[in-house]
Amino acid sequence: MKKFILTSFVAIGLGISVNANNLPSWFVKDNTNINNIIKKSKSTHKKIILFFDLQGCPYCIKMINVNLRRGKLAKLTRENFIVVHINSEGSRIVHYKNFKGTEKEFKQKLKLIFSPTMVFLNKSGDIIAKFPGYRNPKKYKSILNYIISKSYKKFTYEEYLSEIKFEEKW
Repeated sequence: MKKFILTSFVAIGLGISVNANNLPSWFVKDNTNINNIIKKSKSTHKKIILFFDLQGCPYCIKMINVNLRRGKLAKLTRENFIVVHINSEGSRIVHYKNFKGTEKEFKQKLKLIFSPTMVFLNKSGDIIAKFPGYRNPKKYKSILNYIISKSYKKFTYEEYLSEIKFEEKW
């Protein structure tokens, strides 16, 4: 029994470390100059997701593997967003508007606490929404639809969900 448990931990440990090497290939992993990515988003007509994670964070790994690795949600994300990987404890230098500092300092400036956290930017680079924590596929899809439909301009996310539930009843 002990051997099984130890083997399970080792097997899990080999595949759960979040780092740039095991993120989806379409993530922006090597560029933390958000200002340049904002310029690119204007030409591609995509919004930006800043995906903040922590190495070894099980919910970050689950978010990537369940929602972003493959399938319809990954496709929907890839078609509508540029996803930028930010290590919440990282030391790479981030350029965002007038901010210049480490990834860790950037997380602190944005007052982010949880991992993972998705910060959505419009094509001008303004923050339009922050979603801390893991979201299951159904909730993640509702977040994507909230942003893609530009409902954030009219409703908070909670109001948007209430509106959807109201419309589903009819």
